[in-house]
Amino acid sequence: MTQKLFAIVAHDNPGGSAARKQYRDGHLDHFRQIASSIAVAGPLIDGNGDSAGSLIIVKADSARAALQLLDGDPFVSKGVWSEFDVKAFKAASGEWV
Repeated sequence: MTQKLFAIVAHDNPGGSAARKQYRDGHLDHFRQIASSIAVAGPLIDGNGDSAGSLIIVKADSARAALQLLDGDPFVSKGVWSEFDVKAFKAASGEWV
């Protein structure tokens, strides 16, 4: 099966900024382990300059497989992220395309 791109929006739990700081190193370690599956990823910032979640564009065979890449991430196991929106993504324009 050909891998596709999926956009994952991971929404932070209220008060997630403190937990993000606490579990950041483990989160980054996890992302290093799955780096070959990540196209781009980073925090979403609210109007106050605080983190509100993350946008993660991954290469996977299905939406389920995309979410499974996050298994073992401390941001999941420690409750930094509260819910996820996953959609197939097609890069159509821009300097990365």
